[in-house]
Amino acid sequence: MNEPTIREDVRQLNGKLQHASQSIESAASSPSQEELRENTGVQAAHSTGKAAAVAARNAGHAHRSTKLQTRQATRRVERKTAKPRASKLQHRSSGQSPDRLKAGVSTKSAQERLIRQNYAKAFRKARTKREKAESEKTSKETRGLLRAVRFFAKRTYKYIAVNLNIFRVIGYGLAAGILLSAIVTACFTIISGGPNAIIYTSYTAEDADILGADADYTALERHLAAMIGSVERDYPRYDEYIYNIDEIGHDPHVLASYLTAKLNMYTRSEVQLGLVSLFVQQYALTMTPAVETRYRTETYTVTLEFTDPVTGMRISYEHTYEVEVAYLYYILTVTLTNRSLGNVVLSNLTLEQAEMYRVYMETLGNRADLFAGNPYATRREHAGYTVPPEALGDARFAAMLTEAEKHLGMAYVWGGASPATGFDCSGYVSWVINHSGWNVGRLGAKALSNICTPVSPSDAKPGDLVFFWKTYDAPDPDAPTHVGIYVGENMMIHCGNPISYASITTSYWVSKFYGFGRLPGL
Repeated sequence: MNEPTIREDVRQLNGKLQHASQSIESAASSPSQEELRENTGVQAAHSTGKAAAVAARNAGHAHRSTKLQTRQATRRVERKTAKPRASKLQHRSSGQSPDRLKAGVSTKSAQERLIRQNYAKAFRKARTKREKAESEKTSKETRGLLRAVRFFAKRTYKYIAVNLNIFRVIGYGLAAGILLSAIVTACFTIISGGPNAIIYTSYTAEDADILGADADYTALERHLAAMIGSVERDYPRYDEYIYNIDEIGHDPHVLASYLTAKLNMYTRSEVQLGLVSLFVQQYALTMTPAVETRYRTETYTVTLEFTDPVTGMRISYEHTYEVEVAYLYYILTVTLTNRSLGNVVLSNLTLEQAEMYRVYMETLGNRADLFAGNPYATRREHAGYTVPPEALGDARFAAMLTEAEKHLGMAYVWGGASPATGFDCSGYVSWVINHSGWNVGRLGAKALSNICTPVSPSDAKPGDLVFFWKTYDAPDPDAPTHVGIYVGENMMIHCGNPISYASITTSYWVSKFYGFGRLPGL
């Protein structure tokens, strides 16, 4: 009796499941407004997907990216709403079958599984069908776009070929218009941006703080020079002192540019520790003691006496002899290495700060006059100076000038003696004369002075060397400390910072003037 009833229930259930599957497939492909209102989860997800699509379009994403995002959002919505839809359909099916309530627990479970399986199958089928349609539509649009581009390109090429001369005229006109527009824009930029450019490339600290910080750094250098100058007093037990001393000094624009690039605004008191750190990095002072065993000849005189065997008289006489005596010889070698402030500061800056530092050095902070009179300050003066042609009648001087002008603009490097390493003042002069007919080696300012014949200012001529002293605190206070090549008309070419022409009649060089010297054979 029960078997026909069960069969009938199964037949009715299968019919309902088939109808439900069709309904699910239709709902998955195009859900009705009523279902969206009934299912708040689907409605929220639908609004979210719609908002995401609008946001994607507003962000300017590519067509394919937008399609992909929409598809992913749709899948998230479908996964989120699959279970509620299945449960809803299950309850609907249960309500339509009175016999469903009479079935046992195992039958209910089987019916629930069948409902979920059919729903999932219809769900996947509808999604695959929709994605396939979207893919075909995209491919069709792309092929149509390519056909249109090819067609337009062919027509454009033919039209230009027929009207080539016309397009040439148009092209020239457009080029002229673009050039004129660029010139006008550049002029407007210069006019409107000029004040800002000056502001952005200027030292930002107050002059008093910039000059004060430089004075503090100079004080450290003077203290260092004083230490070197008092070595023999502080270490008196040595027989010999050997000095290997680099020049002491720094380019004040390097310091100001570094502090501005690193700190922007700064005060004198804020940079004291930083100045000491830079100083320690720039200068390295070492004292190396050594002991040697040496020999000296000592002369001794002794008095000898003897008795004359004939007369019996006592006779005395002096005997002199020499002896080689060993002794200890104490030597102290004092070495000062100047690594150049310009090299040191770059290792303390980031890439962005280093770029700003180069800008400040290029413009000198728009304050080229701030360190007027400082021999190590970078200057842009006399950049276009030309030596009078009559001075070139001397072949030796002409050779010197030709070599000297090859290196104009090169930055000052303490201890430098070649184009590869850079030059300091004496290294530059030594290089020039060694490549102009002399062979004197690498000499300092004092040694160059020693090989020259002194010349009075009234007798000085182009090619003579001009010496200055007390440009820094040297161990020998009476020796010249700076040297240049005299080119006539009270001008010299020298390794300042950079290598350049300079007038020797400025108040600074007049106060430091030591004398002229003529090289042998000139």
